[in-house]
Amino acid sequence: MAYAYFTVHQVDALLPVQNGGEKAALFCFAFLLIAFLGNGPWSVGRPTPVREKLAAAAE
Repeated sequence: MAYAYFTVHQVDALLPVQNGGEKAALFCFAFLLIAFLGNGPWSVGRPTPVREKLAAAAE
């Protein structure tokens, strides 16, 4: 997303508000945040109380 922003939008103007690159800049920072922080508590694979009870019952 950063590459797309700099190659497509940056040539028109410096700031995302000026060059129409708000979405590209937002997605760039969002994906960068996910890459550094990991999926965390919103993960699909996160153990839920129901899964924990099922795993405990199976043991």
